[in-house]
Amino acid sequence: MIFRSPSRLRDKPDFRSHSIRVLRKISCHQLSWRPNLTKGISKLRSYHHTGFFELVYRTVRLVPKGRLTTYSSVAKYLGNPRGSRAVGWAMRVCPYPNVPCHRVVRSDGLVSGYPDDVKKRIVKLKREKIKVRGRYVDLSKHFFEFK
Repeated sequence: MIFRSPSRLRDKPDFRSHSIRVLRKISCHQLSWRPNLTKGISKLRSYHHTGFFELVYRTVRLVPKGRLTTYSSVAKYLGNPRGSRAVGWAMRVCPYPNVPCHRVVRSDGLVSGYPDDVKKRIVKLKREKIKVRGRYVDLSKHFFEFK
C-alpha cells in the first residue's frame, strides 16, 4: 500500500473545503446556536400568549405625532422595568400598520433596528418634524412621558 503524507492531503483543494465545512459544523454545534434560537422563539411565543405584545401596541398608540418615547419607558409604564428588550421585540414583529413603531427609540436617542428599517423610520420621523442628526434624535425636546 502507498500512504500519502498528511502534507500532501492538506494541499489538495477538496481536503481544504471539506475540512472547512466540518469545522463550521463543529463550531455551530459547539456554540449551540440552534438551541438558543429555539429558546428565543419559544420566549417570543410566550410573550404573545401572555398578551404582553398587545399591551405594548396599545401603549405605543398613545404616543402623539411629533413626540417620541423609549423602549424602557414603555416597559416601565407596563409595570416591567426590565422588559425593554421585549418591547423591542414587539416593535420588530408588529403586524399592525396603525401602531407608530417609529416613535419608539433607544434611551440614548438612537433610532435602532435593521438598516432598511432605520432608513424608513427616519423618513417617518422627519415627516413629523422631528430633527434627526445621523441616527440620533433629541429626546429632551420630543420625549413623551406616560401618565
